[in-house]
Amino acid sequence: MMAFQALRRAYNIDVAPILAKARAVAGGAIDVLETYRLSQYRARKAQERKAVGLGAGIV
Repeated sequence: MMAFQALRRAYNIDVAPILAKARAVAGGAIDVLETYRLSQYRARKAQERKAVGLGAGIV
């Protein structure tokens, strides 16, 4: 039962702040999703791709 409780406690720990700090120390972005959105990567790639037909491509 103690092992189950230890596993459950470990599962419920939020590691997001630890990962953000590790990314910052490594010179990366703290908020990866915001950085992706600000880069306009999706819009640039959508322009580069050829249309394949109806319903294909980036939505």
